[in-house]
Amino acid sequence: MQSLDYLLVLGIVVCILGFYNAYVYYTSSKSLKEQLINYNMTNRALKKTLLKGLIYRFNTEEGEESPLDFEKFVSDLFQNYYGGNAIVTEESGDGGIDIEHYKGENLYLGQVKCYQAENKVDFNPIAIIHSQMIKKKAKGGFIVTTSEFSENAKRYASNLNIDLIEGDDLVNIWLKSMEESKEQAVDTIPLET
Repeated sequence: MQSLDYLLVLGIVVCILGFYNAYVYYTSSKSLKEQLINYNMTNRALKKTLLKGLIYRFNTEEGEESPLDFEKFVSDLFQNYYGGNAIVTEESGDGGIDIEHYKGENLYLGQVKCYQAENKVDFNPIAIIHSQMIKKKAKGGFIVTTSEFSENAKRYASNLNIDLIEGDDLVNIWLKSMEESKEQAVDTIPLET
């Protein structure tokens, strides 16, 4: 009889511990889920703020820099992120090309548009890049904007080997480039012995 009581008490203790562990797991996973949601919301807000800062910096009268400076910013960013050699073309007589990006033997032609979010890019820059790609025998092309592309522009570019980089993508490339630069800088710091 005592062994039966012992087993009953042991069973009750095991059940209580099981319910307690389930409760702890549930509350901690709920807390983790809330933290992830907060992180994602903060991350989105940060990226939105960075994008608005780029637009303000390069596309307003109050901004300190010009559209040509935006071309230089994107050129430097592409060179850091994708490698190769990116060059800003001359302001006039460039045939609609803002950046020539050389990666090995391959040439990629680009155009940049620093627009407000509500000003979507249509298919005209894509047509210009595509015709210049054929003329200069470029491997590919890209158009970078701080806004978005219209649906017609996306359809038009779909099979032309032209990358369309919208504002959110630009900010992601910028952040990844800064992270890679930081890692490279840390790797070059000599360790004291």
